[in-house]
Amino acid sequence: MNVLFVCIGNTCRSPMAEALLIKKLKALKIKNVSVRSCGTRATEGKHANPLAVQVLKENGLKPTGYGASRLSSINYNWADKAYFFTDVPEWCNDGKSCEFPAIYGLSAVADPYGGTIEDYRVAFKAIDAACDILASEIKKELSL
Repeated sequence: MNVLFVCIGNTCRSPMAEALLIKKLKALKIKNVSVRSCGTRATEGKHANPLAVQVLKENGLKPTGYGASRLSSINYNWADKAYFFTDVPEWCNDGKSCEFPAIYGLSAVADPYGGTIEDYRVAFKAIDAACDILASEIKKELSL
């Protein structure tokens, strides 16, 4: 299974979600799931936001082999499931895309870009809670 997280710049929310989900899948001993992230308006190769990196480090994580990438048909087609922190582009409305974490009835995660370290911590906590649900869903799905 291939999971893709998508935000706007691929420097804050989606790399945090990528790192979190990878950690949660490892903790649940779930294999054969690949996780990536990208952004609808990402600048290719841009580093993760320093505040996002700081919050990841505070929680024992780091961005995964990181350089931002832009959403394209190539990385979208790679994914079995695509989770968007932003509006889903019309060309991605094929049934494998959804708004994250709204799919779980949770509030949208505000883009912390340009905000304070506390804004990044709030976003991280919300993404962490949503990734708990997603990891459990993946475990159930792979156990069927």
